Amino acid sequence: TMEKGLSVGERAKILAGMWAASGDKGKKKYEDEAASLKKAYDDAQPPAPPPAVKKPATSYALFMKEMSKTMEKGLSVGERAKILAGMWAASGDKGKKKYEDE
Repeated sequence: TMEKGLSVGERAKILAGMWAASGDKGKKKYEDEAASLKKAYDDAQPPAPPPAVKKPATSYALFMKEMSKTMEKGLSVGERAKILAGMWAASGDKGKKKYEDE
């Protein structure tokens, strides 16, 4: 048993020393109990939900992804978006069809 009036830190030091001195044989009882409790806890947990199905990319997103690879690297995100939006609008129905069919 522990002396009364010890601080948490003092108790922790004493218990750590007792744990280290107990050796493998002395620790086995506690390690087995911890493993048993962990298994019971894990078994009681509900199964993880399946990963969510990703929404397919829109034709505009596919166009942006493909065309942004061909653009110069020094442009900001905003400049790049403006240029690509203009290209998308100018491509017309015929140009958009390629991405809509993917």
